[in-house]
Parts: sequence; structure tokens; C-alpha cells
Amino acid sequence: MMDDFDPPPASTRPSFPSIEIAGPEALSVLRYAMDAQLTDRANAEQTSDGELLFEDDFVQLRRDGFLFRSPGGVHFRYHLSDQVYYHVPAGLEDEAELFLWGTVFGAVSWLNDLLPLHASAVEAGGRIIAFTADSGAGKSTLAAGLAERGFRHVCDDTLVLAPSSAGLVGLPDGKPLKLWDDSLSFVSASKTSSIATVPGKNYATVGNICTQPALLRDLVFLEEGDAVSLTPIKGSEKLQLFPQAMYRNFLHTARDDADYHAQLMVMAATSVRFWCLRRPLDAPNFAGVMDAVAQMLRDAEER
Repeated sequence: MMDDFDPPPASTRPSFPSIEIAGPEALSVLRYAMDAQLTDRANAEQTSDGELLFEDDFVQLRRDGFLFRSPGGVHFRYHLSDQVYYHVPAGLEDEAELFLWGTVFGAVSWLNDLLPLHASAVEAGGRIIAFTADSGAGKSTLAAGLAERGFRHVCDDTLVLAPSSAGLVGLPDGKPLKLWDDSLSFVSASKTSSIATVPGKNYATVGNICTQPALLRDLVFLEEGDAVSLTPIKGSEKLQLFPQAMYRNFLHTARDDADYHAQLMVMAATSVRFWCLRRPLDAPNFAGVMDAVAQMLRDAEER
């Protein structure tokens, strides 16, 4: 428990399941929902009767589900307690895969009262360390590099969290990494295929993976710097920064569930350590930088 926030009185705290229940239940829900089924376009555009919360040219979000159309024209639909259904026009299979495990995965998580972060993550000693930053800041490469140094790989780009009585539980999702050509040359991840819609980027896998839910212990905000440093973030700055780490936060905002949102914010602020990691991004010293980061993260666990 952090010492820079006071938890709410016991009488006002939400009742969340234990980690032993929260993690497996959330995994079960996500795995069923994301066992996506190909269908015809009419079925993929079938809306529900739920309250309409948000609509634009690409998304129709309702209280009990959503419709989503990718820029190329892949159609997805999801209703609570069901699977994702999608229609893929010829030649858009690669785009369908990208959006299925991106925007659609995040929206499914939000609708099931889970919290997706824009983060790659590793696990060590039963605790998850998540790295968040804008796209292109090296989250995936950092997590892949740490998987070579004794950490277990949890997820790439999106970390879904389930609230529990012990804190926020991170869920391994098993989806492949997405790495640029140069990143593949730095780490020992195995390329499985190229991403046709993103030239120079590839799907890849690593050998050292985490398969079980675990508590999120550290949330690390990445920045570029001249030297490797790991600085704690404390106090109200944690609450200011946390929304930046949320994945597709507008979907959660559209649901208008401010009380639940506040509960998750307080849980993060009181049970997760926040850090700023600065490190050089120069390729020639990649191994040395990764060794230094790995050691700092191990040292931080002792604090």
C-alpha cells in the first residue's frame, strides 16, 4: 500500500472479488468474447436495443455493446455475454487482425468493467511491471528485451486490468508482439509474419512468457533521456498521469460511470507504484541500456 494516499473508509469502498476469483473470471470473459467469429456483413452490423452512449462515423457505443467499422471497412459487433462477430472484405484480413486486438479488444474490456492500459508489461516475482507511453516510444521493444533478462512477458501494447480486493490484476492475453524491423535485430524475439498494412512492422513471439494473472505492482512512464534513470512519481501527480495510460479512454468516458472510474483511479493510486523511466534510445548501446534498466527494476522491487 502506498503511503502518499489515504484509502477511502471501509464503509465506502467498493466490494471487489479476491485476486483468485477476479483474475480467472476476467480471463474467461475476455477469452470467450475474443474468440471472434467471421460472419456476413448484415450480422456484423446488427445493433442491440441498449442505450446509445456515443456515435460517430466509425463507432456506435451502447450500454450493452458496440458496432465498429475500421477505416478500410472491416465491421465488428459485440454484445455483452457474447462473442465478437466480424465481417472482413476481401484483402483486409491484416487490417481486421490489427483492429480486433486493438480498438475492439479495448472496447470489449471497457464494457466488461475492466481497465485496459496502453502498455506493454512483464512479470517478475508474481508482480507485473507495465510500461506506458505514446506509440513509437519503445514499449514493445523494452518488454521484449526484458524477457531475455529473466522477466516474463505479459502482453504487448494493451494490458487489461481486473479490479480485485487486493488491487489491480493484470491479465496475460497471449497475442503476438508487434515489432519494427530494427527492434527485431536488437532482441531475440522470433518473427512470425510481416504486418502488410504497416510496412516494416512484424508480428513476433518471445519464449519467456507469463500465463497467469498477477497484481500490477509498478506502472512506468517512458521518456527518452541521456542516461538511464528511474524516478518515483508520488502524490497527486499519480492521479494526473494515470488517465494518460488508459487505452481508448473516450470509450470509458462515454459510459458515464464516474463513480466506478473514480474507484479504479483510487485503487491505482493506492496500490500501484508509479515511476518515470528515462533511457537513451540509441541503437549501438541497446544491450547496455537494457541491462541497466533490468537492474534498476530489480533494485526497485527491494524498496
